[in-house]
Amino acid sequence: MMPNSKLKKLLQATRRIDARTWVILLVPIATSLLVFVLATIHLLNIFLLEDSVQTRSVRYMRNFVDRSAFDGKTKIILIPQSQQSEGPFGDIDKKHREFFANLVTAMAQAHAKVLAFDMAFEGKSAFDAAFGNAIAAADKNNLKVIVGVDSYTNGQTDPVIPSEFNKPRWGTILVGGYQGDSGPISSMKLAEPDSNPGTPVIPSLALKIVMETAEPPLVAEFDPAQQDLLLYSAGPNRQLIKSIPLERQRNLFLDQIPEDEIGRARIEARKVFDEVKDPDVAKKYEGAIVLVGYEQGEAQEVLSGGQRLGVELHATAVSNILHDAFIYKLAPGYNYLLILLMAFLGASLHTPIGRWLDFKVPISIPKTQLTIQVPLGLIMLGFLYLVAAFLIYKLTRVYLDVCYHLFALALSYLAIWFVLTKWFQPKTTDLRV
Repeated sequence: MMPNSKLKKLLQATRRIDARTWVILLVPIATSLLVFVLATIHLLNIFLLEDSVQTRSVRYMRNFVDRSAFDGKTKIILIPQSQQSEGPFGDIDKKHREFFANLVTAMAQAHAKVLAFDMAFEGKSAFDAAFGNAIAAADKNNLKVIVGVDSYTNGQTDPVIPSEFNKPRWGTILVGGYQGDSGPISSMKLAEPDSNPGTPVIPSLALKIVMETAEPPLVAEFDPAQQDLLLYSAGPNRQLIKSIPLERQRNLFLDQIPEDEIGRARIEARKVFDEVKDPDVAKKYEGAIVLVGYEQGEAQEVLSGGQRLGVELHATAVSNILHDAFIYKLAPGYNYLLILLMAFLGASLHTPIGRWLDFKVPISIPKTQLTIQVPLGLIMLGFLYLVAAFLIYKLTRVYLDVCYHLFALALSYLAIWFVLTKWFQPKTTDLRV
């Protein structure tokens, strides 16, 4: 009898709730579900809106966050765009493989840890055997050489790595933003699932470099929900070494290094051999991670502003991973709860509590002659949310989905305003006789 009595009281209390209150309670729930779906499919990223807000917000907020500097052991050897003196220059050329073979030998003598080539070696050349012999000799001296490929499908790299290279390690070199390889870059494709059961993931060049810095090399796997990339120690008693947060199942959101800072890691190709001959200077290569890349045709726009060379993007990803300089995102469940909270905050402006903030502030829309009236309460809630988002990033390096959270706040307010205005207008009495 007792449960039935309580149920009746609950039903009676429910019937006493007026229609206006039901609107204020139910519309935010419907709004939050809609916005969560939009956030899941990233619909607001039309014309890079979401990416642009995200990257520019992080660029500003990172100035107030303690962060690791660019990894001091990571070096970038650049093949210059134009000839400056002896040494390779210009675009990719098979003749440069002679220089690369000598470079492998020099880095092995300097006791570097990893030497990675941010380039795909297509076709054969007269210098492939020398390059392959240098790779084999370097491997015996604990220098791991990694070459780039464009892709890996059905057990075969594209392009096919010349057989004379003695089966070197490899990683994919194609990077791109969320809108594709031609768009401004804010992230890097870190890995892709592999249909071959013998290889858990297809690693990017940057991921392969990190995996090879350990001895024995690490093994990479996606977690079941593909929200993180997990790096394990090899062997039967494997241990989790590092968890890398991914954006949209496969991308690492790059914490971009300032251009002047990453510039200090650049080394002109022609200077390398002279540096290795000097014992004091050669020490900077000991235990180093060395990336080799071209300058010509490699400059790419980044959403944080400016340009970066392809090899610099790989180096940035390596540095981010080694120093755990990750930018985290909320798990879907927590993200929905925050969207729901923002929707209810928007709804609160239609309650007696929010009516005193109903004063309208005229705001001009840039590049147009339009002016809209925005409630003061909506502006204040948006401002307080941005302050909270900044503090959360500062304390935890968790970036909130600013676009969708503010969208939920505004959409909930507007949806309730529309419903109340359309269906709850007071009826007028016709006084005509």
